[in-house]
Amino acid sequence: MPWKARPWSNTMHHQMAIKYFKLLRVHEEINWLNVEVRWLQAWVDNEVMDIKWVAAGLSVQTPLLSAELQVLFDHQQRVNTQHQLWLQRIYDLKGYSGVQPIVEHERRGEDKDEEPKGTDEELRLDACMNVMSH
Repeated sequence: MPWKARPWSNTMHHQMAIKYFKLLRVHEEINWLNVEVRWLQAWVDNEVMDIKWVAAGLSVQTPLLSAELQVLFDHQQRVNTQHQLWLQRIYDLKGYSGVQPIVEHERRGEDKDEEPKGTDEELRLDACMNVMSH
């Protein structure tokens, strides 16, 4: 069989294969970015709690060091507020398919018996398909 008769020699098939593999890489990158967003959210949440806990523990033993930690905490709180604003912008993106943190004020209005509208995988697939269709 001559090489021109092979399926991969057809320009349209070749272009479709390229787009398919690019799409696979895009899905992998989206999944990895979702993981990194969760890591940043956890880091911001834990850092605030850690600094508060250490400062409170040192307040009796070494008040000057505790005061320095409070200054550090105030600075880090401003930095983490910026991180939180960027994270919220990511969560608000139309096609965001990652896990969003549950905020305490959102938890109050939840009905615990209410079933979700599909599994997590179904919801992510739906969000991904919506992004690809636009």
